[in-house]
Amino acid sequence: MGLLDGKVAIVTGASMGIGEAVAQFFAAAGARVALAARSEAAIGELAERIRRAGRDAIAIPTDVTNEASVQELVAKTVERFGQLDCAVNNAGMNPSFFGPIEEYPMDEFRAICDVKVYGVAYCVKHEIAAMKAAGRGGSIVNHSSIVGLRGNVAGERGIYPAASMSQAAVVGLTMAAAASSAQFKIRVNALAIGAVATGHLGSLPAEERARYDEHVPLGRLAGGEDVAAACAYFCSDLSSWVTGTLVPIDGGQLA
Repeated sequence: MGLLDGKVAIVTGASMGIGEAVAQFFAAAGARVALAARSEAAIGELAERIRRAGRDAIAIPTDVTNEASVQELVAKTVERFGQLDCAVNNAGMNPSFFGPIEEYPMDEFRAICDVKVYGVAYCVKHEIAAMKAAGRGGSIVNHSSIVGLRGNVAGERGIYPAASMSQAAVVGLTMAAAASSAQFKIRVNALAIGAVATGHLGSLPAEERARYDEHVPLGRLAGGEDVAAACAYFCSDLSSWVTGTLVPIDGGQLA
């Protein structure tokens, strides 16, 4: 039996990186997966790969900054699979500016918050509503970051005002949602994720990659599967008495 057999999961930001790894991990663990991202082609190709592996997945193009789009994502998932048991709210936006708040371009600040604050809030709102309506309980994992707990990260490019604020907001939302939904057997937890070898970091030459690895106490950047495994634990019945927590997945960086 798989860890997530019989469960239906939504994964946002599933077109690449951590989200793609989570979707593949969940499918392999037995879940039926709704893949959400703006890139219809990317999530369509991933859904096809999952189906070729003998698992079940559906691609639902979604813009998490648009509440109606998120509401449609949840509705289509329930329509297709008949239920919603868990969700991983992973969608995010990488900052292009690294520096102090007094120099920060506020248009980018708002754009990041649209995705990471309002986007996560829209997802949590409609995921919980669907889970409450079904009366089956459920589990939600929100992706935050260690930059929401500290203003900068040693060995990286410096200060992250918008990212730090938005990721801290995810933590606050997680705690509030956990407190209000526990009576319905809906659990809400967050991961504070450190440096992960996907995207830009994953494509670095070996020598440059090694400089990033040096700043992680466990000696390496995370792989997408490291984060996916933690998500699977929180979405499985193994964590049935865990809610309102923030767990660092960072190789010891906060330590």
